[in-house]
Amino acid sequence: MRVNAALCLGVLTLVACDVARPCRTSTDCAGGGICDPMHFVCVIPADAGKGGGSGGGAGTGGGAGAGGVGGGTAGVGGGTAGVGGVGGGGGNDGGADAGMDAGIDAGVPYCVAGLNCEVFEECRPTLDGGLCVNQDFVLQWQMPLPGLVTRDSTVAATVRVSKTDGGAVSLTKVPVDGGATDFLGSNGTYAGMLTLSGADGPRTFVAGWPSPGPRAALVIERDTTPPSVVVVVEPRDGGDADPARPGAWKKDEWALVMVTVDGGPGVEVSQVRTAWDGGVRAASCRSVCVGTCRCFAVELAGAPVPGMSAAVSISVGPVADDAGNLAPVSDAGLGVTRLRWTRSIGSGAFSGLSPLPVAAAGNGVVVAGSREGAPYRIRAFAPDGQLLWGALDAGLVTGGPAMAAGDVWFGWNSGAFAMLQPVSLVGGLIRAGECSNTPLADFGGDLAIAVVDAGDGFPLGIRNGRVQGPVAGNCEGLTLTGITDTTARSSLVAQPNGTGFDTFVAFEGDAKIWKASLSGTTWTGRGDAQLPTFTQPRGLFLDGAGHAGGGGVVGNGALFVTSAGVDLSMSTVFDSVGAPNAGAPVVGAGFVLYGDTSGQLVRRPLDGGAFGPAMLSQALGSGSLQSSMPVLGAGGLVYVIGGAGVLAVRRASDLGEVWSASLDSLSGSGNISQLALDVLRGPGGAKDCSRELGVLYVVTRAGAEATLRAVLVDSAGLDATAPWPKYQHDNANTGNPARSLAAWACP
Repeated sequence: MRVNAALCLGVLTLVACDVARPCRTSTDCAGGGICDPMHFVCVIPADAGKGGGSGGGAGTGGGAGAGGVGGGTAGVGGGTAGVGGVGGGGGNDGGADAGMDAGIDAGVPYCVAGLNCEVFEECRPTLDGGLCVNQDFVLQWQMPLPGLVTRDSTVAATVRVSKTDGGAVSLTKVPVDGGATDFLGSNGTYAGMLTLSGADGPRTFVAGWPSPGPRAALVIERDTTPPSVVVVVEPRDGGDADPARPGAWKKDEWALVMVTVDGGPGVEVSQVRTAWDGGVRAASCRSVCVGTCRCFAVELAGAPVPGMSAAVSISVGPVADDAGNLAPVSDAGLGVTRLRWTRSIGSGAFSGLSPLPVAAAGNGVVVAGSREGAPYRIRAFAPDGQLLWGALDAGLVTGGPAMAAGDVWFGWNSGAFAMLQPVSLVGGLIRAGECSNTPLADFGGDLAIAVVDAGDGFPLGIRNGRVQGPVAGNCEGLTLTGITDTTARSSLVAQPNGTGFDTFVAFEGDAKIWKASLSGTTWTGRGDAQLPTFTQPRGLFLDGAGHAGGGGVVGNGALFVTSAGVDLSMSTVFDSVGAPNAGAPVVGAGFVLYGDTSGQLVRRPLDGGAFGPAMLSQALGSGSLQSSMPVLGAGGLVYVIGGAGVLAVRRASDLGEVWSASLDSLSGSGNISQLALDVLRGPGGAKDCSRELGVLYVVTRAGAEATLRAVLVDSAGLDATAPWPKYQHDNANTGNPARSLAAWACP
């Protein structure tokens, strides 16, 4: 756009230019000139020119130089003419024109009134009327910053105009091309609005004037498209898979999740959330990661799994791009399983005998087996499921296992001898059997580990109605009198008594409990107590507070409690309660808990040797609970499995259901093992108490196959506050309340 800017004649009634003299203020101008505030060059007002002209008219030396530069020159010229001069001939106003003419004649640069300079230009005086030159403006975009990406349709902006020589800028507006009106302002700062419309993409705005004028470009990108977020759960990297859910991650693992963002920044850890209180951390990707993608590990220990497996949800987002476009929260389903691993522990022709109880050593080595089968009766596994050894590939296992002094003990009939058989926990080495004799009867039923003089302990078993154990090489033991069936399955527990230990024995076929003590190598009978009719104990307990008890039977049945600190007699049975078709009880802090053949789980108070009324009873639908004892786990949970193969988890406080799952087994509780519950363990068997997780071990038999399962549960091992939390008290199956539970509990 051109403007009419008269630098030497115009609205100020200017008459001449100083000799190419730029200025900032009038003090920069000589000879009475003033500084033009629009163009910053010196000019002479019209009145100064008039004075010069009159002086020339006198003809006596031409004006006295009282006028401006032009007038003075005319006066000098007039003096030369001697008649009044050229300057004098013009009168007042004519003196100005005459003065200019005199300046032209004298070769002085000037600016003409009709010179049309741009607003960003100024006149440079020349001999032919002046030249428009750039004022050396510098334009800069102050706001927004370069590279802005926005979803807005309008953007506020500011342009700064300055001069390279630091002079003042008198502009009132700056034109902007590309979708904006002129920016208005003063003192070098000009503001306006930039308009973005149409499809997404870059927009270029130029502040300034066409070439060769000063210009400044700004590129803004409009983006109204939200980013897309794709969440992919990475496949597990090998290891045991759950056959029912092959792609599921295990509850003790950290699942790997890849998050890819198209059109936005990478996702941060804080943007990945679980539907439970689970940890999230950055992780390396296993799969090829293309574009803006990152991987995260998600902790599954707290994932809600109301069964053996479940799908849980992970959410990512919302994710915003640089323009502020927001992608909605993205969800991904993740399969989680409780099945840590499964192992076959026997196949072939099985009798109707149930699998052996599971045992777990203090370092997490798990021992499980079957009474018969091929090729091995007994197998040992590391906590991660690695097979460590197999042993006893012939004969018949009739009792145990119970662990002591680095060995696991069994009652074993080799075909020629019945004995207490030790197998080394390290390597499965079979040592010479103890109490070996031609098998008049087997060591059938429970084994217990007696401890003398705070030693490591040795096994006790029942055979031919006798308590026997390798005490100082003596296996004769003590004959229990009044037994009607010496071959019946026996329940056996033991506790230290200060000088040796006491044992308590019951047979399923007799409503009696016997007590015997060993001091040194001498056995002493400590009496027996008649139990209520039909009480044929399927298990015993010692509460560590002076009481022994037990119960269970097919038929009417009863629970009983008696003194553990005195010789037994009829009067020492403190209390008994009816418990039809009951199994053996476990003892928690102030209560007993047991199941029955109808699938009921019953809780009764037990306080000071007396039972309270049945408080709670819930139908589990898991089949008969008579043969498999419950397990009390940390966190107040109860685990029990019935003959229908249903593993049920209940709260100990009210027996309310937490979750349940079906496992394969033949109908009938004889196909279910007694359970073991261990803490979660890391490499080398070290306890991992960083998460509320444990491992429940259970053996079921279906057809000719017996299977050991490691199931991840929400108890960090056994309930260490319970006097008798499981079959034979602890995972080593010692039947001894003096054995600490610390090895199988956290911390």
